[in-house]
Amino acid sequence: MRLLKFFSDIAGVFVDGLLPHKKHQAIMQHTPTEVLQSKIRPTVSKGHIALLPYADQTVKHFLYAVKSRHRKSVAFAGDILLTHIHKEMEQRELHACTLCIVPASENRKHMHGYNYLHAVLDVLHTASSNSQLHDGRTLLQWVRHTHQQRTLKKSDRFANVHNAMRVIGTPPSQTTCFVIDDITTTGATLNESRRALVAGGATSVVTLALAH
Repeated sequence: MRLLKFFSDIAGVFVDGLLPHKKHQAIMQHTPTEVLQSKIRPTVSKGHIALLPYADQTVKHFLYAVKSRHRKSVAFAGDILLTHIHKEMEQRELHACTLCIVPASENRKHMHGYNYLHAVLDVLHTASSNSQLHDGRTLLQWVRHTHQQRTLKKSDRFANVHNAMRVIGTPPSQTTCFVIDDITTTGATLNESRRALVAGGATSVVTLALAH
């Protein structure tokens, strides 16, 4: 079983490397922002907030373009996340929050050399004039190897990431942590992010994904 999962992981990396990123970028370059804006439907799934429907083909192109750091797509991702975070802060009467991201796996680091969510967070901070948005991108860290979630059955995904993260340092006191990911399906990774942050001293945690 372990050998099968190992080859599944390798296959996933191989397929990712062959993805036609330029095709996705070209499609998004000619897709009006209003089209993506019309697809925003914030929903709560398994305790996590998701902004876009992953089943939509345009949304899929958008997410692949974000992963390849297409400037227009990354900017849009930052804008819609910032808008929703501000709404959440207003509704929850928050005066400050810390913005975290799901850390990149070793496979992703090896393949991309970066975590594309860093680019989204850069845009988000640049677009915001709110000095109460603290940068917590390095707070979460994987502490053991995990298989790519998409290669596993949904029933195995929670065990795959269980107790696999920890907090580096200490979350700012009296702030809510917003954890950002690109896609959530079972919610296992965001659940683990929340668990690690609470265990590390976070006062409260809001989990947020671009798509579901």
